[in-house]
Amino acid sequence: MQRFRKVLLVSEDAISIYLHTILIERAGFAEETVFAANGMAACEILSTACSSTETTHTCPDLIFVDTHMQVMDGFEFLEAYYRLSLPCSPKIIMLSLSEDYKGKKRTMQFPEVGLLHKPLSTKDLNLIREETFNVRR
Repeated sequence: MQRFRKVLLVSEDAISIYLHTILIERAGFAEETVFAANGMAACEILSTACSSTETTHTCPDLIFVDTHMQVMDGFEFLEAYYRLSLPCSPKIIMLSLSEDYKGKKRTMQFPEVGLLHKPLSTKDLNLIREETFNVRR
């Protein structure tokens, strides 16, 4: 079964990080899971891990970003991420607790970014895996 090499979880909610990390590990979804407490910390991680073509192997393949955070929310992170102009282009999926219309509309401004509802499930991970690697379970 194919897996992501590295997944970055971005959320200020420690319980969410913990639960999603366990889910990712048990599903065999990624070789490595790292986390950032907010969008600003995620930008710092990405700047370091993905700063040149020599370091693209340390760049995450997939980033899950919480839409609601205090320091830098998910949408502010997206704007900052695109300004970084990194040599890699990980898949990005926003995570939201609500069916917020404004959140959906803001996510649509970034057509390459997905939107899922928290908490993630094994079904969500399997769908992401199928879409990314074009495989069926």
